[in-house]
Amino acid sequence: VSTQSTGCCWCLETMEQPYGDWIDFLATKLEQNFPPQPVSPKFWYLPPRQHVVETIFANFFFGALLLAAAKIPRPKLECKKIPLPFIGQLLRTILSICFGVTVVHKVVAKKVTFLFMPCHFVTVFLLYCLYTANYERANYIFNILIHFSFYTILALVFPDFSHFTLIGEGLNFYAHHWVLLVIPIYLLKIGYFAIDRRTSYYTLLAVGYAGFIHFDIQAPAGFISGLNVAYLFWPPPVGRPFSGPFFRFYVAIGIIFLTWFFGTILPFYMTKNILPKTPEKVKNCLLYTSPSPRDRQKSRMP
Repeated sequence: VSTQSTGCCWCLETMEQPYGDWIDFLATKLEQNFPPQPVSPKFWYLPPRQHVVETIFANFFFGALLLAAAKIPRPKLECKKIPLPFIGQLLRTILSICFGVTVVHKVVAKKVTFLFMPCHFVTVFLLYCLYTANYERANYIFNILIHFSFYTILALVFPDFSHFTLIGEGLNFYAHHWVLLVIPIYLLKIGYFAIDRRTSYYTLLAVGYAGFIHFDIQAPAGFISGLNVAYLFWPPPVGRPFSGPFFRFYVAIGIIFLTWFFGTILPFYMTKNILPKTPEKVKNCLLYTSPSPRDRQKSRMP
């Protein structure tokens, strides 16, 4: 892929003036200093200039979504924690073991950067929701986290073992991702968390956070390590339309759609413990939009 063809980023011309010199400066520094040891000649599949432009645009776009979410009154559920059934405890233990094995594998293989993959972020936050005593915070995080179930499905449908070098990595990969897929479905089915879809608040947060994680956490990790973290440096092995010089644009569109679908549409068909569909069936929760009466009472206290 030539630099000329890949440099024709769809938004490049809009940023040529008056920021063209700054973009050239950042692109030059990026190419000169990163990565220290690329693991593949495909690392610069996209030219440095396109990386800079797309990162700037992505931060503006996803930042705008987070600001839009901040303008919406936060949906608030004051909930009491219900006991996690034995099956849930068993699944939680299996997920903890699988993730621990994954961490060991990445450390031994000296590929710790792959712990920045999306499914590992989901694993960490899901384990927090299952172990923490702060049920309200866990319920809040789960309302965001359920949007990202599609990452697990994509990993299972299009597994990539190209960076696996240790015995048992493939087996642990499947065990880890299957249980990571089953747990949110199980929690939805038993109504362990209350899913609140009275506003677009959680969906906007989920899409905004996804963009922030991709471009401001995973991309820098890839530049430092030289690894293709989250397929941000060359296309995933799935073919068109997720290939070619604009593959990240199509990936972003896909992520936005799947985040919305899995977080907003799918829960309505998977649980009765959801607002606004059946508010009378939401378990152990008092329903407020922020601020709740408890918040107002606290604000009056000296």
